[in-house]
Amino acid sequence: MAENLRALIKLLVNYILEGKDPPPSYLEKLIKLRGEIQKKIDEDSGDYIEKMLYKEAINQINLIVDEVRSYYEFKEALKRYILGISPAIIEEKLRRRVEEPTEEVAEEVASTPKAREYRPKDTPVKLLLVVFREDVPKFVGEDLKVYGPFSKGDVAWIPEGNVKILEKRGVIEVVA
Repeated sequence: MAENLRALIKLLVNYILEGKDPPPSYLEKLIKLRGEIQKKIDEDSGDYIEKMLYKEAINQINLIVDEVRSYYEFKEALKRYILGISPAIIEEKLRRRVEEPTEEVAEEVASTPKAREYRPKDTPVKLLLVVFREDVPKFVGEDLKVYGPFSKGDVAWIPEGNVKILEKRGVIEVVA
């Protein structure tokens, strides 16, 4: 699936570099891939980190789909403006779309995880000392460093934000 997503992103970049519009089939492929990834998340009770990566892939696909749709809408609005359709009519339609979102848009917004707090790259991150109760594969910490993999009984300093997540899963015990 990662290869499919990577290929679709490269295809979009090529369309942009060549000054071409992505065809409607491009959006269909993205939406189909999003469905496949969601199905994988729903069916698989596997690795937590893998699921989080899949969810982030879905978020990225949603962003791309929104951008491509917005591009088509902007192009259509520009075409109507050039042809003499009143901008007030176009603005009213756009306003209604924003103020009265469709069920599909409302569902997507409701299912989107809350925005993360982003901090400058060099901001220090509080590290906590933990003991691992079970094996944990390597992961990227909130400070963007790679931690692990860890075996049961290992002791390590990891970022506080990651500690909270791992603590909820019951895989670590905080020492200090």
